[in-house]
Amino acid sequence: MHPAAQFLRRLSRRKLVQWASAYLVGAFGLVQVMDALADPLSLSGQFRQRILFLMIMGFFVALVLAWYHGEKGRQRLSGPEVAIVTLLLVLAGAGTRMIDGTQEIRTSANEAIGSVEFARLAAAGDGRPTIAVLPLTNLSANPENSYFAAGIHEEILRRLSLVRALAVISRTSVLQYADGVKSIPEIAAEIGARYIVEGSVQRDGGRVNIQIQLIDASTDRHIWAESYTRVLDDIFELQSEVAQAIAGALQAAITPEEQERIEARPTENLIAYDLYLRAMELRLDLKDDLQTAVDLLRRATDLDPQFVLAHATLAFFFEVGAITHSLPFGDSAVARADLAVELDPGLPIALVIKAYTTARRGGQYEAGRTLANQALALDPSNGWAWYTLSMASLWAGDPVLSALEARQGLRFDPNLILLNHSMGYAFTRMSMSDEAAQWGNRGLTLLPNDQWSLYALQWASVSAGDLPAAGQYASKMREAGGDNPASLFNAAEVYIMQGDWEAAEDALRQVNPRMSWGQSPRAAALLGWVLTRSGQPEGREGLEALRQSRMQRVEDGSALIQDFGDLAVIADVLGSEDEQLRWWLAAAQQPRGYWYYNLQSSPYVDRIRGRPEFQSWLRETEEKQASQRRELAAVADWTPDAVVGAGSR
Repeated sequence: MHPAAQFLRRLSRRKLVQWASAYLVGAFGLVQVMDALADPLSLSGQFRQRILFLMIMGFFVALVLAWYHGEKGRQRLSGPEVAIVTLLLVLAGAGTRMIDGTQEIRTSANEAIGSVEFARLAAAGDGRPTIAVLPLTNLSANPENSYFAAGIHEEILRRLSLVRALAVISRTSVLQYADGVKSIPEIAAEIGARYIVEGSVQRDGGRVNIQIQLIDASTDRHIWAESYTRVLDDIFELQSEVAQAIAGALQAAITPEEQERIEARPTENLIAYDLYLRAMELRLDLKDDLQTAVDLLRRATDLDPQFVLAHATLAFFFEVGAITHSLPFGDSAVARADLAVELDPGLPIALVIKAYTTARRGGQYEAGRTLANQALALDPSNGWAWYTLSMASLWAGDPVLSALEARQGLRFDPNLILLNHSMGYAFTRMSMSDEAAQWGNRGLTLLPNDQWSLYALQWASVSAGDLPAAGQYASKMREAGGDNPASLFNAAEVYIMQGDWEAAEDALRQVNPRMSWGQSPRAAALLGWVLTRSGQPEGREGLEALRQSRMQRVEDGSALIQDFGDLAVIADVLGSEDEQLRWWLAAAQQPRGYWYYNLQSSPYVDRIRGRPEFQSWLRETEEKQASQRRELAAVADWTPDAVVGAGSR
């Protein structure tokens, strides 16, 4: 008999086909049951992947069992059978662990974000209609009323964003379309919106007219339009009516709680509201404008101490002034944020600024994340909340989660430059220099000479080992930042890596113009190090005083990462190798631990670079970063074009 015929007879005797058919029918039935119960039982995608994989492996186990036991009377186990089944079970176990591994980052993000259903939002689309409201045209006879039209636009957006059934593109991402050059389909494609709202505002004495139209960008067809005329005293009711009409035209369900918030009057004082609108129109990247905006908001809150929206916005402006322009607003930001949340714990912007100050200034990262999540539960499209969440994760030592959260924020606010910064920071932290540089360059297209985009490019160059390029970016950042201590300090660090003591001293003395060793301690430690290395006695004397103050903080338990870093820098010139190593490793263990690429290139660790303990830390950091890069690569493409689209700048 032909061998093939003999093989077929053996298959028939052992009922291999029958076993396989029965298994496939049973597996198909199980899949149908699992699909039917997935929603009622909240079965995760990860669980279902495991079951499907195990069913596939089970098919091969069934074939092995049929081969050895399908023939009548053959019941005893054999060695080859046991070996094959064992191998299949080992492969099944390894496969399920691999599925768990690829889902780990999604699971951690889902647990961290909780109430805003991160896993659902992480999908290509979350099912909500995506809408963008373009800047409203000012048709008033007085061009100065442009601030009023901009304020109406901002308020309609804010009220629409309270409808959780809608995904609302933020104001920062639509401002570039105020010139009306691009078509509706082009704009929609660039910012990822299905629906576009456009219109105009005309203020004539004590009356206001708003004309609004809603367009389906996929067909460029107008699906709803309305004209509203009200007296100025009814401006809040008018804004609420427009927002609810837009939501109604999209058949978006509004809960009673959402409707109550949409209809809430932010203030009863129209003069205070006018001051608020004028402040919102000013540019925060200009120091004089920001100071004017702060003054306007202070006057508004003086007129109405219950004007919580003004308090929260003022807290935000204080924080911007402290970070970007070195204005002495840090403590004021915290106090105003606390007051805003106390006045209205359900106002998203109040929760966001409170979250940011809690994480950044208080070092309470989880508490900050909790507040940011509360804001996102109320307004899932809030780009500022996603940025705060992302930065809190980065400060807590999780750049992978930080990048994921920034990515989600960019879905709703693709041109919010802060989210762009967050992407650059996260990739720099993982030594992903190419990705960090791409996001840095994108930031410069959003805002030319932006100092924090230059910051990302500077450290991406350091990470890539290109110190000449890093020096060029450092000088550009210093020029863009003016007297901003952060820009000066970061530029000085690169100058030190290049061995340019004179440039480093010049930058650091601008941070501490009167050699005030307590004014900016981080810069003081580096300045003292530079002066001591240059043979200037002033440096050693200053470092001695600084060491005493830092040691006091260590002893009383109040030391922060910068205190350990300062002590390590000081020990390089005033202490032993063991002392320096101890302080560097202590700093590296903090959540905001010193960055790997920084210490790789900094001359103030040259003395301990060859120590086994330091080399061990470098290897551990390299392995950790490699693992983080693998996690990100398993999730998505991280180029700007992939995240925000080629059309979005």
